[in-house]
Amino acid sequence: MIVYLKDLQNIKDEKTYEFFIEEIVIENNPFIRKIVNCDGYFIFYYEGDQLKIEYRMKGQMICPDAYTLEDVEVDFDEEEVEDVTTDNDCDGILLSTKNEASDIIKQVILPIVPIKVVKNSK
Repeated sequence: MIVYLKDLQNIKDEKTYEFFIEEIVIENNPFIRKIVNCDGYFIFYYEGDQLKIEYRMKGQMICPDAYTLEDVEVDFDEEEVEDVTTDNDCDGILLSTKNEASDIIKQVILPIVPIKVVKNSK
């Protein structure tokens, strides 16, 4: 799914995108390998002149065990409202002209990836 910035400019009410992404591979990050079974939605709307994004997403992060490096599933369930920005220097969800849903999901999930994960032994 692709979110085009031009489709969000001057929307009257809101624009909703629902998604299910089976796998997003994360490269060059020692704390997470991939995001799997990510299900959720984005709702874009204006509050005054500010474009906002409301999102809900849940799924699993596949992270390496701190000792064995085996894959460990870490559940996530995130729900938030944030500003949308086109400027790297501003806080919020960064959008360019053409945005893959997976890129928006990564912006939400990467800051909450745990630094250390240990597999439960049963």
